[in-house]
Order: sequence, then structure tokens, then C-alpha cells
Amino acid sequence: MSILTYAKSKKFMLDWLKNESKQDIVSVIDIINDGNDFDFLIPVSGSKSDLIYNLSDVPKRILWDAIDQVFPDIDADDEDEDDDDDWVINNDSSKNEMLDWLEDEPREEILSVINLINDGNDYDYKLNISGTKNDLINELLNVPKNVIWNAIDEVFPDCDSDDEDEDEENSDQYDKDKPSGSRQSSKKSEEFNLVQPRDIALNSFDLKILNLDQDPDQLLRRIENFYKLRSSDFGFHNLTVLLSGPSGAGKTHLIRFLSKRLNKPVMFLSASSFLSKYVGETEQNTKKIFEYAEKHDCIVFIDEIEGLLQSRASADNSWELTQINELLVRLEKFKGVCIGATNLYQSLDAAFYRRFTLKIEFSFMKKEVRWQYVKNKFYQILNSEMDSGVEELLKNIEYLTPGDIESVYRRLILDGVKYSGKAIVKEIEREVSLKKHVFQKKINLK
Repeated sequence: MSILTYAKSKKFMLDWLKNESKQDIVSVIDIINDGNDFDFLIPVSGSKSDLIYNLSDVPKRILWDAIDQVFPDIDADDEDEDDDDDWVINNDSSKNEMLDWLEDEPREEILSVINLINDGNDYDYKLNISGTKNDLINELLNVPKNVIWNAIDEVFPDCDSDDEDEDEENSDQYDKDKPSGSRQSSKKSEEFNLVQPRDIALNSFDLKILNLDQDPDQLLRRIENFYKLRSSDFGFHNLTVLLSGPSGAGKTHLIRFLSKRLNKPVMFLSASSFLSKYVGETEQNTKKIFEYAEKHDCIVFIDEIEGLLQSRASADNSWELTQINELLVRLEKFKGVCIGATNLYQSLDAAFYRRFTLKIEFSFMKKEVRWQYVKNKFYQILNSEMDSGVEELLKNIEYLTPGDIESVYRRLILDGVKYSGKAIVKEIEREVSLKKHVFQKKINLK
């Protein structure tokens, strides 16, 4: 078995753990749960693969400390051999490797990286520079990889000075172990807007803000069961899901959650990903998209799918019917999960609507979760004053979605000042009032 030391990458540690007993892996998780102030507990149920996946977002140092307690003799081998395994990163390293590498550096150096990113990029928000080292690393989770690398390279100019051939060999090996659709196909991935589950922050989800007509965990279980049945003799080779509801209700939020939990890359698509002004090219695009998704086992997510699946009665030209039929054929043959989202499900042909196995309806935010979500979202700019009646004001806003609150947050964070709860709610009211004219009557979704 390969020697494990702290010099190894976190991915190497997780691969090493795969060879140990399930009970030992549970012991590692128990130590982590008992010894760290996470805002969640790592689940200890499921298969060995599930347990290893549950550890994928734990900081490398915490993971190592737990492994070292359960397996105290793992690094007792020849230290000279360990010295040859110094961990280096370069521009080809994954973002996760860069963040794992940063965890070993002093907090002041990580702050320097964040300050460079804040100074050099036109974000509509600034990364937080307070908190523990782990908090600082979490701030970097949603920053593009090339931006992180540029900052690291400036703070640590010698970080990639080791033998480049060794780096390339390690990078190639890493690519082989990455989920399907990884960097080895980066050019195609960028064309299809492919998002890897490892690039999605686990702590970025708050499913309580979603108002669905069914439990998100039930949807997750059904998709998990589909992947199990797909490889059996049930003849169940594809799964289609339709998400419908108002814009900003959290459909994309749910997709990112599913990608992370299922450990499947997602192709984020829209009608423009398929359509072409040249006759016949739309069908070719459709074929390429589904062939790529099937080859790399990606979830296909098509936003505003009504732009592709309009009623066939409204098609004026024969080539429009051909495009629609091509998409339907590909959906039928696709060996994977395809999820469509629409704000206008009434415009879908009844036959198309019937083709979706699962149908999830989103509605506006429940009143009881609004104020807590606003407090959590705006904690950096919310002053300590407790305005009376603010929670009630927020409850009385009609047609409120998480997207409305996100828009206000992105605007107010730019001001660099503290706001009272009442002022924030007034801004949210103003944001919602801009879209009220769209709704001619109150929509009552389950």
C-alpha cells in the first residue's frame, strides 16, 4: 500500500482511506464530528464510497489529524521516501488542490491572496477577510481557478518551481481519477458550460428557502435510485425532470445541490446552446450535446426549456418541427438525467409535458423562513439594531423569491456600509415591485 503522510494531497488521503475498513472510516468521521465546530455533522451512514464522498469537503489538516489518530503508524515509514513527495502546485492544478495547498500556509499569507483578489477583480462583492483559516479558504471556494492561481503565484512566486515533468505526471494521474467531464476535455467543457461538483461549495446551500411541492431529499433519493436501476435489467435508461415556477425561485440552486450530492457534473444549457440560424445545424448541436453528456455521465440542465419545446401547433415551418422532434428523440435515447426548467410551463405542448417523469413545482418563499434567511444573508452589513415589525413587513411582501433577495444583497454589499433591517426590507420591497406588473393575478402554486 502507498505510504501516507501529510505531504500528500487530500485526494491521495481519500484514495488511501478507500482501502481501509468501513468501521475505521466511520471512526475518522466521528473524530472530525466531535472535534470541530462545523455547522453540520458529516453523515456516518451509507456505503464506503458514500463515507469517502462525505469527507471530500473537510479541510486537509482536519482530515489528516483524524486519520493520524485512527492510524497512528501510517507515517512511521522511511522519511526520506516521504521527502521525495513534496506537494507542488502549478497553473494546471485543480482549484481544490490549490485550496488544499493553501491550508498549509500561514493565515497572513492566505489573507494576502484574498486581498490581491479583492483589489484586482471587478466583483460585485468583496471576499471576507475575517475568521479562521478555514473560513478564509471557504471564501475562495466560488472564486474562478485562474483568479486564485494568479494571486497565489504573486504571493508565492516559487510555488511551481519543482520539476515540471513530475507536475505533468501527477496532473495526468489526477485527471484519470476526476469525475467524468473533467479537465482533460476542458475546451469542450467550456463550450457547454460544464460545472464540476468539486467546484461547488457544500456550505452554499440552504434548501429551507425553497418552496417546492415535494421534499428535495425525496427528489435526490429518486435520482440516486435511477442511477442504480440504470445498470440493472429494468430497462430504465433515462430520467427526465421538469422544474417549473417563477423566475428566481431557486431552480438553479436546486440543480447545484443535486450536482454536489450526486457527485455528477452538470451541463448548464439554454435554448441558445442548441439553436442555430442555419438549417440542420440545430439538430447537429442537439446530437453533440447529448452524446457528450452520455459519454461523460453529466446531468443535462436546460434552462427556459419552453424556448425549445413550444407547442407543435405554433410551428410555422417544417424545419421547426424537425428541430423539436430531434430533441424529443434525443431525450428518449439519452442514457442519463435530463432536467428542464421553465417559468412558463403552460406554453409547453401537453405531449411534451407528459414526457417528463418527475415534475417539481416551485412557488414563492414561505413567510416563516424569510427573516432568518435575510439575517443570514446580510450578516456582514446588517447593523445590530433590532427594528420592530421588520419580520412582519417581510412576511407581507407578495411574490418574493430568493432571487429578489440575492439581487438586493449584491447591490447593497457594494456600498460598504451597515444597514438596518428595515432599510434592507424596504430595498427588497422595491425590488419585488419592479416585477409585479408581470403578474396580472395572484399565482397559487402548491
